[in-house]
Amino acid sequence: MFHNDEQGVEDGVLKYLVCQTDVKSVVGGKMSGQGPFFMGIPDSVVSAERRLQMGDTVVVSKFEWKEGFERLSYDLNPVDSLRSWYVQGRINVQAVAIQVEVVRLVIGSFQPGFVTDLKRYRGGDFRSATVISAQMLRPQTIYSRQLTEISPGRIMLNQLLHIKLAKITSPQEWWMGENYILPLVTPFQKGNEIRAHAKSVVIGAKESLDSFCFPLNQFSVRLMGAAAAVQRSFEMDKLAKQTVNVQLVWQRPEVQPDEVQTNLKKAQRVSFEWLIVNKSAVADFLEAWEEDTPVEAKVARDSKAQCCAVGRVIGVSVSETVPGNFMVNVKMFLSYRAKKGYDRGWEDWESILDQRDSNLKPIPNYGGLPFREEAFELSVPSDIAEGQYPVSKILKTLMGMGEDGAEQRPTVRLSSNEIVVGKLNEDQRITHGLFLDDKSRVIFMQAPAGTGKSVSVAACIASVLKKDRDAAILAVSPLNVAVCELVKDTMESLSEKVPMLALFSGQGKGRYMDRIRPLGDNLLVEAVQRDGNVPSAEGNEPKKWSDNKTFKQYVDDFNTAPRRARERSTTAALLKQTKYRVYFMTLALAEELALDLGNVTYVLVDECGQATLSAVLSILTQFRSVKKILLTGDKQQLRVHLPSQMTVVRGKFGFESILEVLETAKGIDRTVLSKCYRSHSAIVKCLDAGVYSPAGDRLVPGRPDIEMSSFLNFMGPRIVAENCPIILIHQKSSAQMENISFSSHNPEQRETALGFLSLIQGTFTGLIQVVCFYQAERKHMVSEIERRRWPNVKVSTVDSIQSQEAELVLVITTRSAAGRSTEADTGKEFWADCARTTVALSRPKFGLVIIGDLSLIWHKGTVWRRFIDETLKMTVAVTPEYLNLISNPFPFRVGKFIAKRDGTVPMAFEFYAERDSTLRHESLACHPPTNNFVNNFSPSPFFTGGFMPFTTQANAFPPISSIHAQPPAFSHGMMIIDTSVCPPPINMIAGHTMPSNHPGPSARMAPYPPQHLPRTSYAEAAQQAPSNTNSNRRIDVKCYRCGKIGHFSKRCRT
Repeated sequence: MFHNDEQGVEDGVLKYLVCQTDVKSVVGGKMSGQGPFFMGIPDSVVSAERRLQMGDTVVVSKFEWKEGFERLSYDLNPVDSLRSWYVQGRINVQAVAIQVEVVRLVIGSFQPGFVTDLKRYRGGDFRSATVISAQMLRPQTIYSRQLTEISPGRIMLNQLLHIKLAKITSPQEWWMGENYILPLVTPFQKGNEIRAHAKSVVIGAKESLDSFCFPLNQFSVRLMGAAAAVQRSFEMDKLAKQTVNVQLVWQRPEVQPDEVQTNLKKAQRVSFEWLIVNKSAVADFLEAWEEDTPVEAKVARDSKAQCCAVGRVIGVSVSETVPGNFMVNVKMFLSYRAKKGYDRGWEDWESILDQRDSNLKPIPNYGGLPFREEAFELSVPSDIAEGQYPVSKILKTLMGMGEDGAEQRPTVRLSSNEIVVGKLNEDQRITHGLFLDDKSRVIFMQAPAGTGKSVSVAACIASVLKKDRDAAILAVSPLNVAVCELVKDTMESLSEKVPMLALFSGQGKGRYMDRIRPLGDNLLVEAVQRDGNVPSAEGNEPKKWSDNKTFKQYVDDFNTAPRRARERSTTAALLKQTKYRVYFMTLALAEELALDLGNVTYVLVDECGQATLSAVLSILTQFRSVKKILLTGDKQQLRVHLPSQMTVVRGKFGFESILEVLETAKGIDRTVLSKCYRSHSAIVKCLDAGVYSPAGDRLVPGRPDIEMSSFLNFMGPRIVAENCPIILIHQKSSAQMENISFSSHNPEQRETALGFLSLIQGTFTGLIQVVCFYQAERKHMVSEIERRRWPNVKVSTVDSIQSQEAELVLVITTRSAAGRSTEADTGKEFWADCARTTVALSRPKFGLVIIGDLSLIWHKGTVWRRFIDETLKMTVAVTPEYLNLISNPFPFRVGKFIAKRDGTVPMAFEFYAERDSTLRHESLACHPPTNNFVNNFSPSPFFTGGFMPFTTQANAFPPISSIHAQPPAFSHGMMIIDTSVCPPPINMIAGHTMPSNHPGPSARMAPYPPQHLPRTSYAEAAQQAPSNTNSNRRIDVKCYRCGKIGHFSKRCRT
């Protein structure tokens, strides 16, 4: 409790810091003197140039106590009769000032900022707003008092404002809460305040007449700094909301009493359980407490307590105890580490291990946001762009101020000793020539998947190192796996050893260690042991790398717990001793370590579609000697993950993909790669038809089929269609939502995938990549694969698979129309996104298997539709019955297709019927039938793709021969098949014509009869219609799900 007869901070005048504002008064927190700690200061007793705001200081000479508030409780929820010091967002005052003598006003200046939250009263009147700008420690809640030059009614959510900020320098240190500040020495605290040193608070606001524009002017650059502050606060608040007060479960070590304290200084394995009663909150909690998240701990419910331990999460599990209640179990490593100057650290550490409630908080990783925020707020990119630095022209171009047309392209001349360059194709050589000439350039290489962009980048690096002995190159990518490929290709391209350093994030080291370890001498762990020794100088003895605590800890962690190894601090320490000619790292690491890398002259950005404009500008701002920048990426693949950004800045203010600038800005040299060396020609043709040709680009095979037929040769007669390595399996089974999240999985589709994998396991030795669209599906597949111990099968979600490839890719789409209402299918599904679909379909080298509801993905996804239509020109869609056929090494075949022993192909007739029906309705919607059309054609036509009239002559069933297949003459011989049984394609039927917009023949290759749904086989159709006409056909209704006659499939109860 704090009463009037207690001593203050110091004797003397009663001095207050304005802590919170109200409509007609402010609240002051005592800095010195004897008197109440919280003082209400009405506007009527103050005479100043402006109204008091937070950060001002006031000397009070007279006051009167507020009855009933003389003593306040330190607790937010007091158990005694005292009132709390903080109630419903407002500070309770103990007394009211009657007379003030001295007032010191802080001076502020306007900066661009954003409104991130807005609250109004029930009647719609303004209540409060949360705003933030660059260099603010945290978002601040402001009231009508701070709206000095704008009407409260004009404040809107996500609005751009000019915010007046004042830096508080007296006192230099203080505490900052969400809507108040407190003097550094205070008996009252909530516990979530942040210690501030010479930081700013909001004292005014006005409406902004400027707006963000491109090309970037100085105001737009400053606005990008404010946007970085918004994102920083978003990351901070997101994790702060997941702070928990719990008792830790800890097993006391069985050691001698005198060894206990020594043991407690080591990392301790602890755990806790947390009950969540809201399913949507489970996903937020798991995202904040994911594996390897850094954590800090302190004593709970103690406003004076500070951090006493740090650690990391090693595992998280969730279980549903009762419907709607979820128990989360979190396992961690915690070790003692108290803040400097905090005397209670060891006492607190022992108490939280002894089952006292602890406050655990995930530590956010801001990456390069703080530097970006500071540099952009000071308009550093604009200043450098207007200067005479080598990077100035590059910055001007990326900021939209480039000149019309790019520089004249050089003539590519290859010397006889440039072996690596000689392996490049014509398109790659154009990029190589641009990168090696003497002019400052921004080069964008549009490179679809598998076109050799990493090889081209590696060739550029090797040639520059050979040409310019002083060159220092920074090669970055937003993706860890893309960095691996860059290092590997560069190692193969270099003819001599060059000092290189490859860095990876903790998550990358944990997930891709099998790719990282082969990089050998270029890894940081090897560089530390090779270059971390300090030679003797001026009488000092040499020091080994193991004598350096940072180096030794990193090497130990890399070998035992790679995720925990501290890449940033170790790299910074190593670069003080030595420099390298080529640096490979992720984009986030480059932004943080840029000042330690030295004089970089060339920058290369791979997978630039996932890099933001502000991140690239931030890196270039720190390297003023950069002569060229080469950016590679694919406009048709995934870009920046917008849901990870706060709504205010999502896809705006520099947080959009840099591809949007590269596609439109002037002065950029653009090249295009079109030869795909990764995939089989059939896959390349489908990708070109589904993705690149509609976008005005093209994709052509770069290798002959004989080199890419590994999967076809392995499958042999078990492949669905000859010479087509794509298998389409239509399975319309219902998806299920996971109990502990909103993600879905499909047990039947998963069983089909596992069945296919089990049939080829042990004999197919290449890498198999299972691609899932849902996290729940991935989790179940990982569990099944681990249980079966299939080492060559990897499982990933489509969002994490970009920049990877595999010999065989198996895609599970999960979602199905089964059990879904019509309304559920009206929205745009994320799995139908064109970029996400392109990534999933462009990973395979030799074979591709797609399992899912083909009708749904064909109907909802633009790329899916084009890709499947092109695939159906080479093969047919089958049902899961196909797996029964390939269990036999030598199944029957009908012509080029696999078949059952009765000669029927296990085609997915349901998919074809729905596909044709959709095409018919779409055609009717675009071209309504005329009266002649109605009179001339059948009243219930059924079409096989496109809008075509049904007639009894032109569209009669083609003749179907009986099957004459003999078993193989030898145990491993060829099957002799009468190829005449293959039904001719629809365009070969007499009198049949194709419209120009027809998507291609249906795989059935014959129209369905108008009276009923398609039958299960051609053989059955032939038996029921020996006359081979549609006239006088019996109207038999047969269910193609259960095989019984008398009901449709939608009425089937099987």
